[in-house]
Order: sequence, then C-alpha cells, then structure tokens
Amino acid sequence: MIPFINELKSEALKERHWKDMIKILDLTMTWNNMSDITLRDIWEQADNLKKNEHSLRDIMINAQGEKALEEFLKQISEQWKVYQLELIDYQKKCKVIKSWDDLFTKAKENLSNILSMKLSPYFKVRKSNII
Repeated sequence: MIPFINELKSEALKERHWKDMIKILDLTMTWNNMSDITLRDIWEQADNLKKNEHSLRDIMINAQGEKALEEFLKQISEQWKVYQLELIDYQKKCKVIKSWDDLFTKAKENLSNILSMKLSPYFKVRKSNII
C-alpha cells in the first residue's frame, strides 16, 4: 500500500476529491477537517484503502485529468495576457491592426481547443468556477 499512499500526495487532489474519497471510505464522521488528517490516520485505514483502491484510483485519475485541463487553460490565459497587437497608421487617420488574420487564426485555434475540452471525460462545470 505504500506506493498507493504515496500517490495520495498528488497536487491534483483538491479538497473536493478528498471529500469524495472520505465518503467512499465511510470516514465522514472520523475525518471532518481535511487539514487535520495525518499520515498515521491514512496508514490506519490501509485495509479500507486496499478494499476501495479501484474507486479511489478513479478519483485520482479524474483529479489528474482535471489538473491537466486547468493547466492548459492557464497556458492559454498567459498567452493572451502577454499578446500585443501591432498597430500601423492607416492613411494618417487612424491605426489598424497589422496581421489581423494571424490574430483571428490564433483566437480561432484557442477557441477550438477550449470547445474540444468539453468532450473530455474530465470536464465538469462547477458553480465555484463560474464568474
């Protein structure tokens, strides 16, 4: 069980994943506060972990998939934060975007990738993520 317990320290596991795992392990009465759970507490549940390993692994795999999607969205966000439009003078009246077709191509590509994320089994809409 040591390798499995070691996997529980994954950064992908968020509080909601831990709550799901605690429900599966039927420890909601024992482990109320996530920050108080120790390695010893987990180790004492080794038999329970082994018995529910498949269900717990499913949660861990979902957490990894969700983390990958979050990282991808962060990359797209960072790209657009630093993106600068190149403007040129147009007939000395105004400025227009130079290479606007590149801008639209990039936007279309990013939107396509974001829309395809909805097809991922790890995509879930959460009320807390809605702005």
